[in-house]
Amino acid sequence: IPLQDLVKIQITMSLQDNFITTTISLAVDDRTRHWFYLSSTPRTAAQRRATIHEQDAGGAVKAVQQRIYNGRGRNDDLTLDNCSFELLPDCPTALSNGEFYKIQAGDQDLQQRYYDEVKAIVKKKLGCDQVICFNSQIRNAAKIGQEGNIQGYAVGGPHTDASPVTGDALAWSFVQQLKEEGVNTDEFK
Repeated sequence: IPLQDLVKIQITMSLQDNFITTTISLAVDDRTRHWFYLSSTPRTAAQRRATIHEQDAGGAVKAVQQRIYNGRGRNDDLTLDNCSFELLPDCPTALSNGEFYKIQAGDQDLQQRYYDEVKAIVKKKLGCDQVICFNSQIRNAAKIGQEGNIQGYAVGGPHTDASPVTGDALAWSFVQQLKEEGVNTDEFK
């Protein structure tokens, strides 16, 4: 599917009902790793040759009409169980804004402090014994390339960075890593 077809968004707004209606492209679980190169400028021929993907997007998708509701003020029904995410109202951090940029620049001590905070919040919320943090990303279009791995905003629209297939594979790789560290992983099967 050509990139320009994937990022075309047709929106109908209903401000009274607090939602928009749009066509979204959902990834189809075709047992392949999908890809999507997002850039404010098209990739050059040299950039295309430097990657394994000649096309800007790949993987099966299905276009679906979807209502997208404004989540503000709806914390009571936006739960992990029914939405796959949850807005938690009280998640304080001891880190300053500037320290998050230092994490992106590679400060491992600050990253561990942050991950410890996240683990404590998730353990409390879910009642789980083990939490593995594996990625954090600052998105700030004004600071791309200035400090560490700062990325621009997801210009193509809302997305996830894993499919059901790659999500399962990533989770299994963490179980294998824990096993190598001597953690009993029998209960993870």
